Amino acid sequence: MVLTAAASQLSELVSIADYTRVNLIVLKRGGLEVLWGRLWERKVLLLGTAAGLLALCILSTRLWFIRIEGTNEVSPEAITKLLDENGIRVGGRANDVDLVQLAHRLAAQTPEISWMGLTLEGVTLKVDVNEAKLRPAVEESFEAANVVAAKSGTITKVITLLGHAAVKAGQWVEAGDPLILGHVVHNEVTTDYYVCASGEVYAAVSYTATAEAPETRSVELRTGKTSPYLRVELFSKVLFTRGSRFETYELEREERSGLGLLLPLVFTRGSYFETETAQEALTRDERIYEAELLAKRAALAQVPSDARVIAISCRTVEEDGRIFAVCSVIAEESIGTVQEIYG
Repeated sequence: MVLTAAASQLSELVSIADYTRVNLIVLKRGGLEVLWGRLWERKVLLLGTAAGLLALCILSTRLWFIRIEGTNEVSPEAITKLLDENGIRVGGRANDVDLVQLAHRLAAQTPEISWMGLTLEGVTLKVDVNEAKLRPAVEESFEAANVVAAKSGTITKVITLLGHAAVKAGQWVEAGDPLILGHVVHNEVTTDYYVCASGEVYAAVSYTATAEAPETRSVELRTGKTSPYLRVELFSKVLFTRGSRFETYELEREERSGLGLLLPLVFTRGSYFETETAQEALTRDERIYEAELLAKRAALAQVPSDARVIAISCRTVEEDGRIFAVCSVIAEESIGTVQEIYG
């Protein structure tokens, strides 16, 4: 008879063998404890491994790669130079720097950047850049022009720089209506004159979208197949991870234990559970929720990036067993555009 047992069960098996007068022969030993014992017998190899791991840990405290994402107008070289001027460079230390505060400071110092994020991922610094959307320069200048509405909406704010305001806060305007007039009526003595009107006019603009509720949704179900999981760490650095042989899976960690001999090794064990996609019927409340979520996303996708969302409302309609959601998003944005006065 051949048995496979854990090392902790060996003493019980010996007792049973003595009681039943059966010869017990250990054919093979395995596991992390056995591997550690073999390494302990070869002290030179063990010390060399420890020295290598120590060197790896020291090197891992340094920054060796900088990955920049989100740049278009701003060159990656300019970002790298900006970081270097603030003490962040390849081969240097980044653990002692408050990356959040540094990112805010760099974005504030650079007009071309509206937001910057700095994230340290091991020995790699990830730089996320959101470039500022600067207003394009006016390609042509008119001697006489009005500022007119590019969209319909309710006026919230009028800032007149040149010309005469034709609207006020709270007033509804249609696309094409004049907002700031370039025709200036001075007084009874002075002759009227024309200017190229300029300023900023903000309005609350509505964006609406409709979505139909799905009847089912995709869910991941376990098939019953499993495979073991193992993760080995040293000084909080991952040395080894046993991957899954399944394309889709769920992971459950069952045990976390430390082996405190010479090195602070930490072993985490668990299991991978294979999953497959299946369709699950939705309840009425779940269908309403999904429809409102889809409609809200579609409405928000229409809102310009420089607009400010001030209100969101949704309603549902049921017809012949089908459920529809209608969502409206109210956003405040600049709606003025220059239109030349002819004649």
